[in-house]
Amino acid sequence: MARIDLSDAIVKLDNASNTLTDVSGDISSVTLDYTVNGSNNYNLGSRFAFATEGGVTATITIGYYANSTASTLDDLVLAWALASTKGGARSIQIDEPDSEVGSRRYSCEVRLGGSQTAVTKTAGSGDPQIKTLTLNVDGTITVSTIS
Repeated sequence: MARIDLSDAIVKLDNASNTLTDVSGDISSVTLDYTVNGSNNYNLGSRFAFATEGGVTATITIGYYANSTASTLDDLVLAWALASTKGGARSIQIDEPDSEVGSRRYSCEVRLGGSQTAVTKTAGSGDPQIKTLTLNVDGTITVSTIS
């Protein structure tokens, strides 16, 4: 497969009915970051360190456009975050560069994490309002090739 253009991705997130919904049209950016926890350790009298490998933590950060229309990512996030009970985990799927055969797919469960943007305004600006969504990966990230 050729190099992947930075702007090519399909993002699907569970809606309130636990149905994966394509929200790509509302998104300006998406980042999946992961960290492998580890350390370097020494024994007494040893000159060289030995390394240990721990667990993996991951977050997904999404920049998306504010939109007051029902069934948009903005609507989905507000309902999930501000529900009277905890929102629980939802499935997310990120395909790059698209959802065609041969493309790479990242799939996992996520929970809301960190601070979520509800409103951000700038006087005199004509730019669209972009909100930020931080999701904590809950469990394993599955990476596959779409067949």
